[in-house]
Amino acid sequence: MIEQLDHVRQAVLEKAQRQSKGLLLAVEQSAAKRLRERDMEMEKVKRRNVELEDSVAQLGMESQMWQTKAKNNEAMVAFLRSNLQQAMLAQQQSREQQSRLEGCGDSEVDDAASACIDDNPHAQQLRAMTALRKAHASASSPLMNNLPQSNMTNNEISIGRACRRCKAKEASVVLLPCLHLCLCVGCKDDCGKCPICSTLRSASVEVFLS
Repeated sequence: MIEQLDHVRQAVLEKAQRQSKGLLLAVEQSAAKRLRERDMEMEKVKRRNVELEDSVAQLGMESQMWQTKAKNNEAMVAFLRSNLQQAMLAQQQSREQQSRLEGCGDSEVDDAASACIDDNPHAQQLRAMTALRKAHASASSPLMNNLPQSNMTNNEISIGRACRRCKAKEASVVLLPCLHLCLCVGCKDDCGKCPICSTLRSASVEVFLS
């Protein structure tokens, strides 16, 4: 009877041990699974953080690049504005100097007429002939004839009829459509604009003034 009780006790203990071992194994497996899942989540979070950091760095570089472009554009705008103001001032000074050198009231009328661009070639030729007759009449005026010959030649070439580009030769080319007699034969092909009024030239006519 005692032996049977011992066998039963032993069997109960073994069964309890097996159940405990199974329970512990199940707990360990569940804990290990949760740990693996948590590790995987941590890896995902780390990868996401790295991607976000890369995105932030890229956005920072792009922002800095756009700021640099904006500063460059502002500097370019300021430079162009300064050049425009200088060009306008130089043009105004050139017109004032031209008005002082010509010294006659007809120059303002001629400049106002030359500002109107006519695309009709026949009208341009008529205007050119009119301007040439005015220039010839001015060159042969009594005031010019009363000057000494040496001074008249020097003053004509250096002031009245000097080339506005090289300042050395006599101007003998009329630019169309503005009708300014302002270039010599050597400089006519190098100027796309009139050096007096900055009008784009469409053609030129060489004249011969006695």
